[in-house]
Amino acid sequence: MAIMTVEDIYNILFVTALIISIALFLLLRLLLNRLIFKHLKKYKSMGEPTLFINKIKGDWNIFKFILLREHKIIGDNYLSWLADTMLFFMITYFILFLSLVFIIVNAR
Repeated sequence: MAIMTVEDIYNILFVTALIISIALFLLLRLLLNRLIFKHLKKYKSMGEPTLFINKIKGDWNIFKFILLREHKIIGDNYLSWLADTMLFFMITYFILFLSLVFIIVNAR
C-alpha cells in the first residue's frame, strides 16, 4: 500500500482547483446568458458584468448576487441552480486554495 506524499496531495489539489476554475468559468457564462436573455433589467442594474472586460462594479455585483443569494427574489429555478452551484464551487475553491497554501508553507 503506497503512502501519498505531500507532493501527491499538492498535485491532486492543484488539478482539482484547475477543474473547478474551468467549471466556474462555464457556469458564469451560463449565468450571464440567463440574466441577459431572461432578466435583462436585473443584468443592467448589476452594471452589465462580462467574462472578459474588467468592470469592477459589474464584477462585484455578480459576486454579491451569488453570495447574498439575490437570485432567489427573481424566482427563476434554473438561475438559482446556477448561482447555488457557483457558490458551492467558490467555497470549495477557497478551501482548496487555503489547503494548497498550508501545504506549501509547511513543506519547507
